[in-house]
Amino acid sequence: MPHFRAKKRCQYGGNVYDKNAVEQFFTPISAQSWEAMDAEGEELLIYPDEPKTKNDEVQISGLELAELQGLYSAVVADLATERAEGQKIKVQLEELEDDFGVLKVENDTLAKAAEAATELQQKVAALKKMVADNENKSVLEEAITAL
Repeated sequence: MPHFRAKKRCQYGGNVYDKNAVEQFFTPISAQSWEAMDAEGEELLIYPDEPKTKNDEVQISGLELAELQGLYSAVVADLATERAEGQKIKVQLEELEDDFGVLKVENDTLAKAAEAATELQQKVAALKKMVADNENKSVLEEAITAL
């Protein structure tokens, strides 16, 4: 006999059925309150009084289990190796960050020294011009004092 699902709360045969209630009928039913349940809907039904027919247990042989355990152990070992390598890379990255900071400070120092050297070169060039233009003692004394 077909199963039917209640479209809405209704009464049939002296019983009250809630919306979406599922029943199997042997006599004609009211088409206004009930609709036929398709096979897909029947598969979704739960019958708490009936024992489960599906067996979810998986049987494997000892060799398969040993193989799976071996694969699992290999994966765990690979994961441990990858974690160790990740930690080494992390330490190297931190060292590189520290080295970068030191290099940045040295670069700033060298840039300031280069600016000072350029300024001194300009002063030396100016003094050389003064000496070239005037070869007297007062010009040389002025140049020495300027340095």
